[in-house]
Amino acid sequence: MDKCKSKSCNEHAVFLEQHCWDHLSERGKADYPKKLLNHLGSNRNIQYENFRSIVIKDIVFPEQCRFENCYFNGACISHCSFLRSQFRGTDFSNAFLKDCHFEYSDFRGGNTKLMNAYLRESNFEGALLQNTNLTNSDLRDAIFIKTDMVGAMLKDTKLYSARIFETRLRKESLCNFELKNPRRIKVGDESYKFAHSDERNPCTVYDPSDIDGPKPLYARFVYNMLMNNFRSIGYYEDERWARKKERIMERKRLYRLATFGDRFSDEIAIERCEKEDKDKLFESRKKAFWRWCCRLLLSFLGYGEAPLVFLYLSALTIVLFALLFLLFGFEYTIGSEIIIIRCNIKMLFSETSSFISDFWSSLYFSIVTFTTLGYGDAKPIGITKLFSSIEALTGFFIYSSFVATLLKRLSDK
Repeated sequence: MDKCKSKSCNEHAVFLEQHCWDHLSERGKADYPKKLLNHLGSNRNIQYENFRSIVIKDIVFPEQCRFENCYFNGACISHCSFLRSQFRGTDFSNAFLKDCHFEYSDFRGGNTKLMNAYLRESNFEGALLQNTNLTNSDLRDAIFIKTDMVGAMLKDTKLYSARIFETRLRKESLCNFELKNPRRIKVGDESYKFAHSDERNPCTVYDPSDIDGPKPLYARFVYNMLMNNFRSIGYYEDERWARKKERIMERKRLYRLATFGDRFSDEIAIERCEKEDKDKLFESRKKAFWRWCCRLLLSFLGYGEAPLVFLYLSALTIVLFALLFLLFGFEYTIGSEIIIIRCNIKMLFSETSSFISDFWSSLYFSIVTFTTLGYGDAKPIGITKLFSSIEALTGFFIYSSFVATLLKRLSDK
């Protein structure tokens, strides 16, 4: 790389030119794309050359070009096509690469850098991004289909609305990987600092660095993309883990909205907000509250992903209703004799053996009611009729959910 011919300029000259991009004439900048295309027509192998700050758009480059160990720092390249090209060791830091096509291109190598790059709407289908540094890059609406991203550094990247399918993506590439628990990805957007509603205009698109901390919705979209990716490659255990994390992030978002009226967690809504529709855009705090309550209930049920949770709930329900039956009384038949079993807490200390015997009978009655067997030797009386009806309905819901969850787990395996 030669130095720029301009006096007192320490930059390297742009490839095929004698000046850096800032000192290149307007005519030279306008003719540069055509000049580069003519060169690539005869020689597609370019190494260790400078393309810093170049501005190119709407260009279809020849296939199988090699830009190895080149410098595209700060370049502005939009609506261009680089099919089946090689970019090993190339530096795209702080580059603007919107809506570019890199299908089946090769970015492999630890020294290949795409840090702080704007890659929104770019297509990386079939591309090789192994060990590529994508730290703090904007990958919104980008396409990753059958892409190899093993070892790629994805810390602080923006992945929501990206399409990630059949992609090799090692989980520790995201950030905060813990060897003791490999499924515990802590996406930076999980922690969230609330911004008061009177501090911001919901119809303004803010720079990411201006937002008061990351938002749960960012993390939700990351986990959603991971879930789709794990499903497409058959990693069902990891898919369940990502689905659970996605639902946790949505619950956090609804909590902020219902409790504080925090509408700025929905970054997509902010971006697509039109001034005339801003009052219709967001859901109400009341609706968000009820949705949060439903998701909180689902969290206690393990989001339908853990069969053992339903076993624990079954045991807890049976013991709880057994105590209620024992406290309010029920009929129990021994041979031809019908007795009323009713105890109170005082009997636990004064008549321990009698209390334990009655508790086992009550526990038996609770199990029979929970499973809707109904042998007929124990009957509810008074208010326990209501309790037995509630337990029967609860039991039907719990063990049917357990069977459905177990069958889903077995079918995944």
